[in-house]
Amino acid sequence: IRGTVVRNRDGKIYRIAGSMINISLRKEAEAQVEEERYLLRQLIDHIPVQIYFKDLHSRFVMANKGMAEWIGLTESSELIGKHDRDFFAEDHWKPAEQDELRIIETGTPMTDQLEHETWQEGSETWVLTSKFPWRGRHGRIKGTFGVSSNVTNLVKARREATDLADQLQ
Repeated sequence: IRGTVVRNRDGKIYRIAGSMINISLRKEAEAQVEEERYLLRQLIDHIPVQIYFKDLHSRFVMANKGMAEWIGLTESSELIGKHDRDFFAEDHWKPAEQDELRIIETGTPMTDQLEHETWQEGSETWVLTSKFPWRGRHGRIKGTFGVSSNVTNLVKARREATDLADQLQ
């Protein structure tokens, strides 16, 4: 509803002029978009993998709860603006950053890459990672996004099995 007071030459109000527009359809569409956004966020936060988006400088702009927990944070918002170098040793973050820069330059995704993560405090983990160019609605690359799965137990079990096979041989 929009309205304005109309005054006569003496400045006295003599009527109110206005208009009303039915915005029910717009409000329904906004509610539907909001519900879809909520559903997507539920999926992103509860799927058992680490999901993240990074800008052109490999800084996190969005991540799911799984990624935050993997890094050791409570909220995914704590990752915003951070870089892998804030958590990992250089022998992990440097090649990961190079992969992301190559994806940004070429637009070519990297799929099913086994990554050995060395953390700043010295521990090590392994993840199976796929990274893709993150494109805006008009096709311009805005950064990268990726999905990683923890495969540390599988890698350790394989190493143990290989060691055992060597000993038996």
